[in-house]
Amino acid sequence: RSLDTYWIPRQDVSTVATATWEGIREINERSRPGHGYVRRFHQGYLHAREGRGLRPLRTYFHAGRADLAVIASADSIRIFESAGYREVRTEGYLSSEPREGYVPLRLFWNPRQAHHISSTRWTFEEALAAGYEFQRVEGYVRALVD
Repeated sequence: RSLDTYWIPRQDVSTVATATWEGIREINERSRPGHGYVRRFHQGYLHAREGRGLRPLRTYFHAGRADLAVIASADSIRIFESAGYREVRTEGYLSSEPREGYVPLRLFWNPRQAHHISSTRWTFEEALAAGYEFQRVEGYVRALVD
C-alpha cells in the first residue's frame, strides 16, 4: 500500500495528513466535509497485511484541534488517546525495527499550530524551520522506488 501525504491547499496553515487515499477519503467524509484534501507527495510503502515484526499504522483524529496523525508506537497511542484523539482506521502495517530497504517514519509536532505530521522525507532542519519538533520514530516503511 502506498503511503502518501495529503494537504488542504485553501488554508493559510498547511494541514497535512499522511495516510492512504482510502483513509483520506473516509476522513474527509466523516470528519472534515468540504475540505478537499489533495495529494502532495509519496512517502513510501506499507504492508497490506499483518506479519512478523510488523505493527499497524493507525490514523488518529482530534475533533477539537482538527488534527490528523498517523501513529504506530505504543507510546504515541497512549499519549494520543489520553489527549482525546480517536482512532479512525488502520492504514497498513510497518516494521517495528530498522530493515534493509526501509526508512524511518518520524512523528513531528508543531506546538504553535497544535498539529502533527509523520514523514519519511522531512529532514530535521526542514521540520525545525517549519516550527515542528521531533517526537519519535513510529516505525519503518519500505523505501521509495526511484
